[in-house]
Amino acid sequence: GHGHGHGQESSISAAPCYSAAMAAYNLSMLAASSCIFLGLLTAAQVEIEETRWLWRRSAPTPIHWMLCFPLGTRPSGRVFFWSYAFYLSRYYALLENLLLIWRRRRRCFSNLPPIGLVVRPCLLVITAFLSLQFSQSLQIPAILAQTALDVVVYWQLLVSAALGRPAPRRLLGRLRLAQLAFLAVASAGLLWIHFFRRREGCNGMLSWAVTALLDASATLPLLLR
Repeated sequence: GHGHGHGQESSISAAPCYSAAMAAYNLSMLAASSCIFLGLLTAAQVEIEETRWLWRRSAPTPIHWMLCFPLGTRPSGRVFFWSYAFYLSRYYALLENLLLIWRRRRRCFSNLPPIGLVVRPCLLVITAFLSLQFSQSLQIPAILAQTALDVVVYWQLLVSAALGRPAPRRLLGRLRLAQLAFLAVASAGLLWIHFFRRREGCNGMLSWAVTALLDASATLPLLLR
């Protein structure tokens, strides 16, 4: 179809336009995302071991705690260190927008990038800030899912560029869908704990509702393409 032709045209011209700046950006995002993923995973494991006695009565299993922070949780300690690192990495991710604009100026592709691709990194800065500021429940699984996705995406982009091939958009789209499905299941678990399992509820639920809305509004246009 018509759209397919556009896609081919942009991928053919993308190879010479894949600059050193783009490669350096993708490599640094791969390194940062890997670091945050492993750091947060380790921090959560240590936190579970060390503080189990504190929350055992309100959260019978570590999964309860990963989904639902007890009321009054403060944004400090090793887990929130990595949450803060993730928040800072979202600012760095905005560079991608500048690189896209630069490639557009160099006429590296004829069709503009979809608005969702430009808006989403901006919204991720806001949602990461809210998660951190309000010690939002569900942020550990959400950050792990996002950084795991980023690791795969930036690795694929680096490999595709090295081989002179277009990025596997369909695969990346399916991965985004898998991330959404995972977060939907985790959110259902969070709501179940908040309303039915824990008398006092979970921490940062208003923030969770706002970030869920923002994320859905940023992601749906990408999926409906």
